[in-house]
Amino acid sequence: MRFVLLHGLLCSARTLDRVAGPLRAAGHEVLVPDLPGHGTDAANPGAESIEEMAGYVRDVAAGPAVLVGHSMGGLVAVAVAEQDPAFATHVVAINAPATFASRLTARGGPERLLTVAGLGPLLWRVLPQRVRRDGLRTAFAPGTEVPDVFLAAAGAARWRTFRDATLAIDHYVHDEPLPERVAALDVPVTIVFGEQDARVDPATVARYEALEDGPAVVRIPQSGHSPVWETPERVVEVLLALEGAPER
Repeated sequence: MRFVLLHGLLCSARTLDRVAGPLRAAGHEVLVPDLPGHGTDAANPGAESIEEMAGYVRDVAAGPAVLVGHSMGGLVAVAVAEQDPAFATHVVAINAPATFASRLTARGGPERLLTVAGLGPLLWRVLPQRVRRDGLRTAFAPGTEVPDVFLAAAGAARWRTFRDATLAIDHYVHDEPLPERVAALDVPVTIVFGEQDARVDPATVARYEALEDGPAVVRIPQSGHSPVWETPERVVEVLLALEGAPER
């Protein structure tokens, strides 16, 4: 199988290493691009919409492929399938925000302050490493140490990339919630969700389960927002099981 793995907000291709490595070892083709303004592209401007990110993926990756997206990357994976259904043989969205209201940390004070023009860029420049690390703790289950690779990816990104991507996420799920977008796809979809997520409300998973002829749903009780790092073996197991899976 060919896989295209898509990282989340303020992450990078490296944050998907624990999934990409085992897939390659199993003999599969794996592409893990850095999305605009992230990772190796952090010095450049980011995209201003999820649809723009999806267009970028279609430019740099070849289909047909299994599209696997973590968090924001899950939205991008769905958007690619919306733009070009032939590109995706399957879409896997991992802890992707389902609705505007489901974005728990985005509704909190610290993240809202960081999106304010004038104040946000100043805070972004002066935040000490300790505070950045503390802010990333919500990306993992309680008690999990923040990996250096996540801290490095977040630290390399520009404030404008953070702001634009945050607004892009909000607009995408506000215009149409992800469960409704998934239901409209002619591509099979699997929803993977770490149930100890402190960034996206776990209660929204029930919206997928309530859909008639809806996506497969895989819950991971011991994982937080980042199963791709916390429980990669379970994510890889889900992905490898897609081989030969029936079409929607």
